[in-house]
Amino acid sequence: MTSIDPTNNPRNGSPRPDGRGRPGAIKLLIADDHPAVREALVELFDTIDDIHVVGTCVDGSEVTPTAERTEPDVVLMDLQMPKMSGLEATRELLSARPQVRVVVLSGQVTPASAKEAMVLGAAGFLLKEEDPGDLPQRIRTVAAGGTAWSEAATELRTAGRA
Repeated sequence: MTSIDPTNNPRNGSPRPDGRGRPGAIKLLIADDHPAVREALVELFDTIDDIHVVGTCVDGSEVTPTAERTEPDVVLMDLQMPKMSGLEATRELLSARPQVRVVVLSGQVTPASAKEAMVLGAAGFLLKEEDPGDLPQRIRTVAAGGTAWSEAATELRTAGRA
């Protein structure tokens, strides 16, 4: 597991001298097995004042225990990870912590994965190929109770419902 050390990292939700980390910031947990993706996401959100990465996970099996410790508002969840997939991790997490909002982030979407994410209660399904600059607003929307479904995922999850 690659958790951010709250004793050595300003992204732990506590106030920082630069004004970031103030109370009310969105707490984000990132789960992705690719180190480059995890680090890029951490770097992206490190530039955002109202979203703080409280931890990272390299596998779906780490998500629920890490969420128990860090109490995220939103989890950005890779779909395909070793040991436990993002969908299995979503099922486990939302069973234990139903108040957490999950956004699946994947390199690809299929009708089955989009529908399963929706049935499990995910608040969104985004593709890694989408503009990363849109991610902060998508996370804000989800944290506020909205949804964040890519156009492709929306089309696939509703396919066959006519």
